[in-house]
Amino acid sequence: MPEGSDGVASGYSREAIRNVIRQNRNQVRYCYERELANEPQLAGRVLLTFIIGADGAVRSTNPESDPGLESVGACAAERARGWTFPAPDDGVVQVSYPFVFGTDDALSGETAEPGAPAEAR
Repeated sequence: MPEGSDGVASGYSREAIRNVIRQNRNQVRYCYERELANEPQLAGRVLLTFIIGADGAVRSTNPESDPGLESVGACAAERARGWTFPAPDDGVVQVSYPFVFGTDDALSGETAEPGAPAEAR
């Protein structure tokens, strides 16, 4: 995987990823709050891995959810398929991003560091 000095796949920045996720975080918050209505103590983490195509469109998603958050992960993955990122310079990029949910603050993934985007194989 060609990497820049910050460990991110060359031609792509973590900030570009964060910006798109911040713009769309209310979609993920909706997924959590929908389930929270039925389970008031619902908390945990969803790791969303997605592939960004050469045109910037999300091509595929894979959520890994803590127990009880499977529906939240599936909903977040469905929403993410509609996101569009800046087109990567080096073709296809894989990203893993953690979303942490708790009853005190419905979504704290914004401050979490995304996994370094890696070139898809």
